[in-house]
Amino acid sequence: MFSTESHSKIVVSDDGRGGWFAAIGSCNWLGSPFESFEVSVKVRDPAFCGRIVRHLATMSMGRETIWNELATDITILGRRIEMMPRTSERRVPMRILLASDHAARALEASVKATRRLFVTSHRIGVAGWPMIILPALAAARANGVSAHLYFGKGTETLSAKAAGEPTMDLGPSGVKLRPVYIP
Repeated sequence: MFSTESHSKIVVSDDGRGGWFAAIGSCNWLGSPFESFEVSVKVRDPAFCGRIVRHLATMSMGRETIWNELATDITILGRRIEMMPRTSERRVPMRILLASDHAARALEASVKATRRLFVTSHRIGVAGWPMIILPALAAARANGVSAHLYFGKGTETLSAKAAGEPTMDLGPSGVKLRPVYIP
């Protein structure tokens, strides 16, 4: 077994008008009961769509990460999409996060926050303490940042009930940790 370094669900398609789009979701659209925080975004920017396609090419190489015809074809498609002219639609800053990027981005957000930190997650477990909760506590104590952390489920090691218990302990620090049972 190997990891593709992604748990997102991605659909890339031509838009029927000469352009391309990518739909990126945090859940399995066909299998999710939609009982938790789920996010999907449709991206039409050619440069960003092309980068997504090229990431798919890397994931298609498999465990041995050996270039094959499929990976080559997907890479070529990604580069063609990237080179397409941008539309005049509105733009927002975006970044592709791979599995190894999450901890660094959470830490960066807590360090750069000046007034407010808002975090949602479908699940919280023991990894949430060092990656999310402790940096939020540090930001609240050092900079007076108001931090609101919301989650849908706990893991086996940290149940939703147990995860909700720190709410009182974290409350005076400016950090609110709240379970959300019906998003």
